[in-house]
Amino acid sequence: MSRIIYLTISFLLVFFILHAFLTPNPETTKPLYLKPEQLSEPIDSTDNNILLEMNCRNAMIKNIRYPEIIMQTDDVILGSQLKATLAYEKKLNFRMLIYSFLGEESDIGSNSEIFWFWSKRMRPQALYYAKHEDLHKTRLKTPFHPMWMKEIIGVNEIDLNGALVFKQGELIIVSQRKFSVMGHPIIRIYVIDPVKLAFLGHYIYNLDGSLVVSAEVLNHYKINDYYVPKIIQIYWAEENLKSKWIMQCPILNGPIDASNWECKDFEYKINLDGYIPTKSFLIF
Repeated sequence: MSRIIYLTISFLLVFFILHAFLTPNPETTKPLYLKPEQLSEPIDSTDNNILLEMNCRNAMIKNIRYPEIIMQTDDVILGSQLKATLAYEKKLNFRMLIYSFLGEESDIGSNSEIFWFWSKRMRPQALYYAKHEDLHKTRLKTPFHPMWMKEIIGVNEIDLNGALVFKQGELIIVSQRKFSVMGHPIIRIYVIDPVKLAFLGHYIYNLDGSLVVSAEVLNHYKINDYYVPKIIQIYWAEENLKSKWIMQCPILNGPIDASNWECKDFEYKINLDGYIPTKSFLIF
Protein backbone atom coordinates (compact mmCIF):
# COMPACT_ATOMS: atom_id res chain seq x y z
CA MET A 1 0.00 0.00 0.00
CA SER A 2 2.82 2.41 0.88
CA ARG A 3 4.37 1.79 -2.55
CA ILE A 4 1.07 2.63 -4.24
CA ILE A 5 0.84 5.86 -2.25
CA TYR A 6 4.43 6.74 -3.14
CA LEU A 7 3.86 6.07 -6.83
CA THR A 8 0.68 8.14 -6.75
CA ILE A 9 2.47 11.08 -5.14
CA SER A 10 5.35 10.75 -7.59
CA PHE A 11 2.95 10.75 -10.54
CA LEU A 12 1.18 13.84 -9.26
CA LEU A 13 4.50 15.59 -8.73
CA VAL A 14 5.69 14.80 -12.25
CA PHE A 15 2.32 16.03 -13.53
CA PHE A 16 2.81 19.26 -11.63
CA ILE A 17 6.35 19.77 -12.85
CA LEU A 18 5.37 19.23 -16.48
CA HIS A 19 2.52 21.72 -15.97
CA ALA A 20 4.51 24.23 -13.93
CA PHE A 21 4.34 26.38 -17.04
CA LEU A 22 0.73 25.90 -18.11
CA THR A 23 -0.79 26.93 -21.43
CA PRO A 24 -1.78 30.56 -20.87
CA ASN A 25 -4.56 32.67 -22.31
CA PRO A 26 -3.24 34.30 -25.52
CA GLU A 27 -4.30 37.71 -24.22
CA THR A 28 -1.97 37.33 -21.23
CA THR A 29 1.09 36.51 -23.34
CA LYS A 30 1.27 39.76 -25.27
CA PRO A 31 4.20 41.94 -24.15
CA LEU A 32 3.11 44.32 -21.41
CA TYR A 33 5.75 46.94 -22.09
CA LEU A 34 7.08 46.49 -25.61
CA LYS A 35 4.90 48.18 -28.26
CA PRO A 36 6.80 48.10 -31.59
CA GLU A 37 4.24 50.28 -33.34
CA GLN A 38 5.02 53.11 -30.90
CA LEU A 39 8.80 53.16 -31.34
CA SER A 40 10.57 56.36 -32.33
CA GLU A 41 13.40 56.63 -34.82
CA PRO A 42 16.70 55.26 -33.42
CA ILE A 43 18.62 57.65 -31.20
CA ASP A 44 22.35 57.74 -30.46
CA SER A 45 23.08 55.23 -27.68
CA THR A 46 26.49 56.71 -26.88
CA ASP A 47 24.95 60.03 -25.89
CA ASN A 48 22.13 58.58 -23.83
CA ASN A 49 22.88 59.76 -20.32
CA ILE A 50 20.15 57.62 -18.83
CA LEU A 51 21.66 54.38 -20.14
CA LEU A 52 25.14 55.44 -19.09
CA GLU A 53 23.89 56.33 -15.61
CA MET A 54 22.05 53.01 -15.36
CA ASN A 55 25.18 51.10 -16.34
CA CYS A 56 27.23 53.00 -13.76
CA ARG A 57 24.66 52.27 -11.09
CA ASN A 58 24.37 48.57 -11.96
CA ALA A 59 28.16 48.29 -11.94
CA MET A 60 27.98 49.02 -8.20
CA ILE A 61 25.93 45.86 -7.66
CA LYS A 62 28.35 42.98 -7.17
CA ASN A 63 25.87 40.31 -6.17
CA ILE A 64 22.25 39.64 -5.31
CA ARG A 65 20.54 36.88 -3.41
CA TYR A 66 16.90 35.86 -3.05
CA PRO A 67 16.51 33.43 -0.12
CA GLU A 68 13.01 32.47 -1.27
CA ILE A 69 11.14 32.53 -4.57
CA ILE A 70 7.60 31.24 -5.06
CA MET A 71 6.93 29.85 -8.54
CA GLN A 72 3.30 30.26 -9.51
CA THR A 73 1.15 29.08 -12.36
CA ASP A 74 -2.33 30.08 -13.48
CA ASP A 75 -3.75 26.82 -12.13
CA VAL A 76 -5.91 27.46 -9.05
CA ILE A 77 -5.72 23.79 -8.03
CA LEU A 78 -1.97 23.31 -8.23
CA GLY A 79 -1.20 26.75 -6.89
CA SER A 80 2.22 27.79 -5.62
CA GLN A 81 3.81 24.47 -4.87
CA LEU A 82 7.34 25.13 -6.08
CA LYS A 83 9.83 27.26 -4.20
CA ALA A 84 13.38 28.26 -5.01
CA THR A 85 16.47 30.07 -3.82
CA LEU A 86 18.66 32.18 -6.10
CA ALA A 87 22.14 33.65 -5.79
CA TYR A 88 24.09 35.58 -8.41
CA GLU A 89 27.58 37.03 -8.20
CA LYS A 90 28.92 38.83 -11.23
CA LYS A 91 29.68 37.75 -13.76
CA LEU A 92 29.54 33.96 -13.95
CA ASN A 93 28.58 32.71 -10.49
CA PHE A 94 24.92 31.68 -10.40
CA ARG A 95 22.88 29.16 -8.43
CA MET A 96 19.17 28.37 -8.37
CA LEU A 97 17.77 25.49 -6.34
CA ILE A 98 14.14 24.50 -6.86
CA TYR A 99 12.12 22.58 -4.27
CA SER A 100 8.77 20.83 -4.04
CA PHE A 101 7.07 19.43 -0.95
CA LEU A 102 9.11 16.26 -1.54
CA GLY A 103 12.46 18.02 -1.38
CA GLU A 104 15.00 19.32 -3.87
CA GLU A 105 13.86 19.02 -7.48
CA SER A 106 16.35 20.96 -9.61
CA ASP A 107 19.80 22.50 -9.41
CA ILE A 108 20.80 25.10 -12.02
CA GLY A 109 24.13 26.84 -11.69
CA SER A 110 27.38 28.15 -13.08
CA ASN A 111 30.82 29.19 -11.92
CA SER A 112 33.92 30.55 -13.62
CA GLU A 113 34.50 27.27 -15.48
CA ILE A 114 31.22 25.44 -16.16
CA PHE A 115 27.44 25.67 -16.04
CA TRP A 116 25.21 22.78 -15.04
CA PHE A 117 21.67 21.47 -14.69
CA TRP A 118 20.22 18.64 -12.62
CA SER A 119 16.66 17.48 -12.00
CA LYS A 120 15.46 14.62 -9.86
CA ARG A 121 12.74 13.84 -12.41
CA MET A 122 14.98 13.56 -15.48
CA ARG A 123 15.94 10.30 -17.11
CA PRO A 124 18.74 9.52 -17.23
CA GLN A 125 19.13 11.07 -13.80
CA ALA A 126 22.48 12.79 -14.10
CA LEU A 127 24.20 16.11 -13.79
CA TYR A 128 24.33 17.80 -17.20
CA TYR A 129 27.20 20.26 -17.58
CA ALA A 130 29.45 22.05 -20.07
CA LYS A 131 32.27 24.54 -20.19
CA HIS A 132 31.31 28.11 -21.00
CA GLU A 133 33.31 28.00 -24.23
CA ASP A 134 31.13 25.07 -25.36
CA LEU A 135 27.93 27.04 -24.82
CA HIS A 136 26.71 26.85 -28.42
CA LYS A 137 27.33 23.10 -28.60
CA THR A 138 24.97 22.23 -25.78
CA ARG A 139 21.61 22.67 -27.58
CA LEU A 140 20.22 23.88 -24.26
CA LYS A 141 17.37 26.28 -24.97
CA THR A 142 17.31 29.80 -23.62
CA PRO A 143 14.68 30.04 -20.84
CA PHE A 144 16.43 27.82 -18.29
CA HIS A 145 20.03 28.47 -19.14
CA PRO A 146 21.95 30.11 -16.26
CA MET A 147 23.27 32.81 -18.59
CA TRP A 148 19.73 33.92 -19.47
CA MET A 149 18.42 33.58 -15.93
CA LYS A 150 21.08 35.84 -14.46
CA GLU A 151 20.23 38.48 -17.07
CA ILE A 152 16.56 38.70 -16.15
CA ILE A 153 17.46 39.53 -12.54
CA GLY A 154 18.20 42.98 -13.96
CA VAL A 155 21.45 43.96 -12.24
CA ASN A 156 23.84 43.63 -15.19
CA GLU A 157 25.10 46.46 -17.34
CA ILE A 158 23.97 46.69 -20.98
CA ASP A 159 26.57 46.35 -23.71
CA LEU A 160 25.74 49.32 -25.92
CA ASN A 161 28.18 48.42 -28.70
CA GLY A 162 26.15 48.08 -31.89
CA ALA A 163 22.89 48.63 -30.03
CA LEU A 164 19.92 50.51 -31.45
CA VAL A 165 18.12 52.72 -28.95
CA PHE A 166 14.54 53.91 -29.31
CA LYS A 167 12.01 55.90 -27.30
CA GLN A 168 8.57 54.45 -26.69
CA GLY A 169 6.70 57.18 -24.91
CA GLU A 170 8.75 57.70 -21.75
CA LEU A 171 10.34 54.25 -21.90
CA ILE A 172 13.72 53.44 -23.43
CA ILE A 173 14.07 50.45 -25.76
CA VAL A 174 17.47 48.88 -26.50
CA SER A 175 17.72 46.41 -29.39
CA GLN A 176 20.71 44.23 -30.24
CA ARG A 177 21.52 41.49 -32.71
CA LYS A 178 23.03 38.56 -30.83
CA PHE A 179 23.38 34.80 -30.99
CA SER A 180 21.23 32.53 -28.85
CA VAL A 181 22.73 29.88 -26.56
CA MET A 182 22.03 27.48 -29.44
CA GLY A 183 24.05 29.63 -31.85
CA HIS A 184 21.10 31.05 -33.79
CA PRO A 185 20.96 34.76 -34.72
CA ILE A 186 18.38 36.56 -32.61
CA ILE A 187 17.24 40.03 -31.65
CA ARG A 188 17.48 40.87 -27.97
CA ILE A 189 15.40 43.74 -26.62
CA TYR A 190 15.43 45.49 -23.25
CA VAL A 191 12.70 47.82 -21.99
CA ILE A 192 13.95 50.31 -19.41
CA ASP A 193 12.19 52.62 -16.98
CA PRO A 194 14.18 55.89 -17.18
CA VAL A 195 12.91 57.10 -13.80
CA LYS A 196 13.75 53.99 -11.79
CA LEU A 197 16.77 53.20 -13.98
CA ALA A 198 15.52 49.63 -13.95
CA PHE A 199 14.67 46.89 -16.42
CA LEU A 200 10.99 46.34 -17.14
CA GLY A 201 11.32 43.65 -19.78
CA HIS A 202 13.75 41.30 -21.49
CA TYR A 203 12.71 39.85 -24.86
CA ILE A 204 14.32 37.53 -27.38
CA TYR A 205 12.96 37.41 -30.94
CA ASN A 206 13.88 35.39 -33.99
CA LEU A 207 14.94 37.41 -37.02
CA ASP A 208 11.48 36.87 -38.54
CA GLY A 209 9.96 38.79 -35.62
CA SER A 210 8.53 35.81 -33.74
CA LEU A 211 8.93 35.86 -29.97
CA VAL A 212 11.16 33.21 -28.38
CA VAL A 213 10.94 34.15 -24.71
CA SER A 214 10.09 37.15 -22.57
CA ALA A 215 10.66 38.05 -18.94
CA GLU A 216 8.75 41.06 -17.64
CA VAL A 217 9.12 42.64 -14.21
CA LEU A 218 5.66 43.35 -12.82
CA ASN A 219 6.90 45.00 -9.64
CA HIS A 220 10.16 46.11 -8.06
CA TYR A 221 11.74 46.37 -4.64
CA LYS A 222 13.58 49.59 -3.87
CA ILE A 223 16.78 48.96 -1.91
CA ASN A 224 18.57 52.23 -1.23
CA ASP A 225 18.76 53.73 -4.75
CA TYR A 226 18.40 50.42 -6.61
CA TYR A 227 15.31 48.79 -8.05
CA VAL A 228 15.39 44.99 -8.30
CA PRO A 229 12.67 42.53 -9.37
CA LYS A 230 9.86 41.64 -7.00
CA ILE A 231 7.66 39.75 -9.46
CA ILE A 232 8.87 38.36 -12.80
CA GLN A 233 6.53 36.90 -15.41
CA ILE A 234 8.19 34.56 -17.89
CA TYR A 235 6.66 33.41 -21.17
CA TRP A 236 8.30 30.82 -23.40
CA ALA A 237 6.52 31.29 -26.73
CA GLU A 238 7.93 28.22 -28.47
CA GLU A 239 6.26 25.92 -25.93
CA ASN A 240 3.42 28.35 -25.05
CA LEU A 241 4.34 28.11 -21.37
CA LYS A 242 4.14 30.76 -18.67
CA SER A 243 5.28 31.13 -15.07
CA LYS A 244 5.34 33.85 -12.44
CA TRP A 245 8.16 34.19 -9.93
CA ILE A 246 7.48 36.02 -6.67
CA MET A 247 10.91 37.06 -5.43
CA GLN A 248 11.18 37.55 -1.68
CA CYS A 249 13.64 39.35 0.63
CA PRO A 250 16.38 40.37 -1.84
CA ILE A 251 19.86 41.01 -0.43
CA LEU A 252 22.24 43.24 -2.40
CA ASN A 253 26.02 43.14 -2.07
CA GLY A 254 25.86 40.86 0.93
CA PRO A 255 28.14 37.95 1.80
CA ILE A 256 27.47 34.79 -0.22
CA ASP A 257 29.08 31.51 0.77
CA ALA A 258 31.50 30.33 -1.92
CA SER A 259 29.98 26.86 -1.71
CA ASN A 260 27.07 28.20 -3.77
CA TRP A 261 29.34 28.13 -6.81
CA GLU A 262 30.47 24.56 -6.29
CA CYS A 263 28.79 21.87 -8.34
CA LYS A 264 27.57 18.89 -6.33
CA ASP A 265 29.38 15.61 -6.79
CA PHE A 266 26.75 13.51 -8.55
CA GLU A 267 27.44 9.88 -9.36
CA TYR A 268 26.46 10.28 -13.02
CA LYS A 269 27.54 13.24 -15.14
CA ILE A 270 26.87 14.02 -18.80
CA ASN A 271 28.91 16.57 -20.73
CA LEU A 272 26.48 18.57 -22.89
CA ASP A 273 29.08 19.12 -25.59
CA GLY A 274 27.31 17.40 -28.49
CA TYR A 275 24.69 15.74 -26.28
CA ILE A 276 21.08 16.00 -27.52
CA PRO A 277 18.84 16.49 -24.47
CA THR A 278 15.27 15.26 -24.20
CA LYS A 279 12.24 17.53 -24.29
CA SER A 280 11.65 17.13 -20.56
CA PHE A 281 15.21 18.32 -19.98
CA LEU A 282 14.50 21.45 -21.97
CA ILE A 283 11.23 22.23 -20.21
CA PHE A 284 12.29 21.91 -16.60
